[in-house]
Amino acid sequence: MAHPAGAGLDQVRGLAMDLASSLGGDARASTTPGIERATLRLLAVNGLDRDRRPLAAAVVDRAIGDDAARLARGVLLPLAAAVGLYEASPLEVALDVASGTIDLDLEADALGDPARRQGVRDGASALVRAALARIDANRTARAELIHVLGEPQEPLLVVPVRAGLVDRARPEAVALVAGGADQVIVDIPASRELVDRLAAPGGPADGALETARAPRADGEVPPAGSQRALAEIRIAVDATAAERREYGRIAVIPRALGAPEAAVVAGFERLDAVWADPLTEIVSGGVDPARALADHSFARRLLRRAGCRIVIDPGPLVVAPDLEAGAPSPAVVRAGRAIALQALSVELARADGLPDAAIRIGVLPEWVLGERAAGAIAVATIAVQRRIFPGLGLTFIEPSGPGEIRDRWWQVRPIGTVVAGGAAATVREVDGSTIAAAAAENRTAARIAAELVADAGAPRFGDAFDALVDGIAASAVRTLEALAADGWDAVLGRVPAGGSRMAGGTTVRRGEAPDVPALETSPAT
Repeated sequence: MAHPAGAGLDQVRGLAMDLASSLGGDARASTTPGIERATLRLLAVNGLDRDRRPLAAAVVDRAIGDDAARLARGVLLPLAAAVGLYEASPLEVALDVASGTIDLDLEADALGDPARRQGVRDGASALVRAALARIDANRTARAELIHVLGEPQEPLLVVPVRAGLVDRARPEAVALVAGGADQVIVDIPASRELVDRLAAPGGPADGALETARAPRADGEVPPAGSQRALAEIRIAVDATAAERREYGRIAVIPRALGAPEAAVVAGFERLDAVWADPLTEIVSGGVDPARALADHSFARRLLRRAGCRIVIDPGPLVVAPDLEAGAPSPAVVRAGRAIALQALSVELARADGLPDAAIRIGVLPEWVLGERAAGAIAVATIAVQRRIFPGLGLTFIEPSGPGEIRDRWWQVRPIGTVVAGGAAATVREVDGSTIAAAAAENRTAARIAAELVADAGAPRFGDAFDALVDGIAASAVRTLEALAADGWDAVLGRVPAGGSRMAGGTTVRRGEAPDVPALETSPAT
């Protein structure tokens, strides 16, 4: 399906690669409170402190707070110094730090002695190596289970688990996998940092805060997306998948500011995919770009080690330029902006070492399906995605709830699947009573699309369709050029005087804080 857009699509790829190179380098050289919490979680600093606060967060709050110099120093070396001095575990030291019994500032001051400093660095490396060995073992276990059980054929049927607490989420996941779901998705509760920032003066409305709050546990029943709960769900899904004779996959969706900790949990509990897109956090979540990029770079490199896939959203709806101009842009322009940012997210993942086989990209965003010319724009967007990302698996995401947008998804998806030459996954919201029918429909749709492509080749829609593809590509090029020339204001709009984006100022260049994912070379993929 060659047409004049080819040059424009090549330009999108080139611009995205150039931006990813510069932005990714800065991200890898930075640390954040989220990365420091994840470093503690990597050392098995889990659970709650004596005041029932998340322990890793309590240690970071006490040891770092809002001090940029302490953040650049990180928590790993001072904690390792205390571990060696008191001959205690990281968890025991963390509990004493949270209670105020141990002051990590004093441990950090002691690192001025060169002899002791080298010993502390060696001790820290040993702690991290032990944690990474656990992740490596889970990666091996996944490969061995897939070898024994086999893996479902694509497109995978992916189904969200809706129960908020593990006592209901676990049987729900079992019923879905037993009925034909190839992968289940579990939401990870919001971090304490996110909830506090949303609750701060000037934060979003109460509705946004309530959406971010974690489900309240009944007694000792943990939220479904907690590490403890995910370990239980992993065991239950493994048992059900063994009966089905196909490996069962588990994915998670972290909230904003939660990607680093989610990556640690994914590695420790043998999760198979993480929905992780920094551009969605930046555009839709209002998170400071430097913070989101640094958090996700850490997460992606750890997920690479764990052998996890990542799923990148269909591309955020960018409207700030329209608000500043005082007039809405055509749908083709907004589609191009979304493609541009999705391309940037893909190239950032590649720059962090993720192979194409580990990257999935979403297609058919809800906002496109709400347009007046939804069918043509949606199919043209899929055509652009397939041509920009020929080696990446596409994920079709069914809109939630009834209505015209969901009806349009059902009408467009078969055509989009043929245009894409197939799909890697389809996300459907079904329950135990309808999962078998959804699995059968998923297999049938995939077979028909494959037969059509094999027998008739890729469809050709004519000059008007090519013009849409050209328009989307041109808009994507303009968006990336503006981002390179003018920075994030070109996409997000200017920050009002005296204002800031969420978590702004919480990202610093790493000083003494080790780059944990780089402490050892990742195993070959």
